Amino acid sequence: MSANKTVTANYAWPKVLTVRSSGAFWVPISADPSQYSGRTDYRRNVRSNTSIMLTAPEKARRWWFDWRTFSSWRGCDETNAETRICTVNMSSNKRVTAVYR
Repeated sequence: MSANKTVTANYAWPKVLTVRSSGAFWVPISADPSQYSGRTDYRRNVRSNTSIMLTAPEKARRWWFDWRTFSSWRGCDETNAETRICTVNMSSNKRVTAVYR
């Protein structure tokens, strides 16, 4: 090297997606991309600005013999109640909840 050089590294810290449920327990949530799927309550580290679609099942158990019906999502950037989809853009840490009644 014939002269001093300056190097700048820009690093986007991962964001944390927390997926919870209310009114039902251990609910299987599917996701696109699939690596963000899981059973509530779970957390995933996500690359900044990733868009994720989460889908909740129509029915989930509160107890072994007590089924609950999906009602809504909380904390999403966009929702579709008919398809039970929650969309998040991971520009910051997100905490979403699938609500069952």
